[in-house]
Amino acid sequence: MDEDTQVAPNGEMAQENLPTVYEYSVQAYQKMKESASQEILGSQYGDQEGLVYEGFLTKLISDLNLPTPYYTKVMVELKRMDCVRQLRRGGSTTPSRWLLMREPTPDLFRDMGPQKEAPSGWKGSVDQRMNDLNTRLTTVEKALGII
Repeated sequence: MDEDTQVAPNGEMAQENLPTVYEYSVQAYQKMKESASQEILGSQYGDQEGLVYEGFLTKLISDLNLPTPYYTKVMVELKRMDCVRQLRRGGSTTPSRWLLMREPTPDLFRDMGPQKEAPSGWKGSVDQRMNDLNTRLTTVEKALGII
């Protein structure tokens, strides 16, 4: 660690050199958390409880007075850091549902790998679902000691 690096009281690196999108991501996550509720997640999550946000993300971003173009960037970063996972896609009249996994931190922002650009369209959707299922299955297998 060089002499210009500062460490926060919680032991994490200071966020002074992080881009604006990180701070916007923290604000969005906190706003989601404020209106989230504990719910049973269903069989795909082993009937565990989780913190679930249900709402319109465009409105949330607007309520935070963040620049509209940051909506996509903020959500990409929150997903990249595995802070949120989409449970249901929303629409014009249907709110989206997001599982809140963990709070964004400077270390997560720096250490998580870059988000891969997903293919668009139907194939991209299927590929993403397959990747998500593979990640979940690997987590379960590790927890059970299978791999």
